[in-house]
Parts: sequence; C-alpha cells; structure tokens
Amino acid sequence: MTSDLHPLLRFIEVVQALRHPKTGCPWDLEQSHQSLRPYFIEEVHEFLEAESKGSLKDMEEELGDVLLQIYLHSRLLEEHTQGQISIDSVANTIVDKMVRRHPHVFADVIAKDSKTVLENWQEIKQSEKPQTKKEDPFESTKSFPALMGMDLALKKLKKAGFRFDSPWQALDKVEEETREVRQCKDKPQDLREELSDLLLACVSTIAEFNYSAEDLMLEARQKLSRRWKKYEDSLQESGLDLESMSFEDKEALWNRIKHGA
Repeated sequence: MTSDLHPLLRFIEVVQALRHPKTGCPWDLEQSHQSLRPYFIEEVHEFLEAESKGSLKDMEEELGDVLLQIYLHSRLLEEHTQGQISIDSVANTIVDKMVRRHPHVFADVIAKDSKTVLENWQEIKQSEKPQTKKEDPFESTKSFPALMGMDLALKKLKKAGFRFDSPWQALDKVEEETREVRQCKDKPQDLREELSDLLLACVSTIAEFNYSAEDLMLEARQKLSRRWKKYEDSLQESGLDLESMSFEDKEALWNRIKHGA
C-alpha cells in the first residue's frame, strides 16, 4: 500500500483492500447494508458523545469511524451496481445538491438571514421532489431510533398544523397521563400502555417547547453520569454500601450530590 497518497485516497485504498473478494477480510466481506445499520447508528452517537464532552481528539477518531461507515455503504453500492454508484457519484450528488440549494452563495439570489435561507431551501427541495401524495410522518421516520424518530415525526405534525395552542397545554396532557399511570395501582395490566402514553406526552411537550427529546435525553444522561460518579465516590469515601442503606439515606446522599453540598 502506498503511504504517500493523499489521505482520502489512502483511506479508499484500505477499504477496497478489506472488500477484495479473494484477499479481503472475511468479516468485512460478509457485511451488507442491513448488517452495518447498527454500527452506523452507534458510530454517529459515539461522535455526539465525544462532542458533548468537548474532546477534540475523540471527535476526530469518531468522525473517522463515521466516515468508514459512509464509505463501506458506498463501496457496497458500487459492487451491487457494477460501478454505476460509487463514492465519486455520492460526492457529486451532494455537491450538486449543495450548489442548487445555496443560490445565495453560488448564484445571484440574496438571503438576508438564516430564516430566508431555510425558506429558500424548502422551496428548492419541494421543486426537486414534488410530492404526489401526502407524506406519512410516521412511515418516513420508522427506521430511526425510537426517540429520534418521534422527534422528527412530531416536527412534521407540528408543521402540518397538528399542535397545541400553547406548550403549556401539552404539559397539562403530561399531568393527565401521570394520573392515569397512578390509577394502574389497581389495574397493573394497563401499566405498560399508560407508561407509553405518558412517555409520548412528555416527548410531545418537549417538541411543543421547540426542543429535541433526543438532545435533552443526551444532556440528562450526561448529568446523571456526572452525579453518579460523585455518588459512588462519596459512598467509597464514607465506607457506605448501597445494599445496606435505607431509601431515605440513599435519597439524602443523592440530594447532597445534586445540590453540591
């Protein structure tokens, strides 16, 4: 393998070697678009995790993993189409799209702010892909992870006009669903369904406030992770054991960690 190639050409050469039908890697040769799906999703989330921590070197590494997934799928398409689709055609397609959808950069259209840019983008997108029938927001997002897919579906529903008059009305729905969950003390067979309704009401409320449930869950997870580490450190320093502690003592310690005491 030539080491003085441009990094991107060297990268392509590496993947081609992995997929070589005779001398390639047995694992890589077994992969398909379907089998690679979980890895693609995983690598994107690992990049997001690195970004949330502000770790630039980790971001660099995780972007490399995402790039690998992109080229593996491109390579599979190239093999399946006898070269009609390739990493070159993928690159040309996105370059052409970016030029078309940024006439304020590559043509003589004037866009005074980002709002205008987005409006122009949607108009151009509609002209490129005119819809012959109404899009089903749930069908078009079914391949996404559950929380992310619901975020996108709710965004489409809101855009179509299916929304509360006020975000606070959505919060009323959360309180209503919470009451129904509490009623399951006497109807345990309904608990699963009512919890599902409560979760949907929470995600819908977040959307009404123009936030992403996916993003907020990532932030909440990071906060919980930080506090849990401090909690474990405090347990170790105090010689305490969760198994032998009362709920009240566990909660008191958690509140001290939460409020920085």
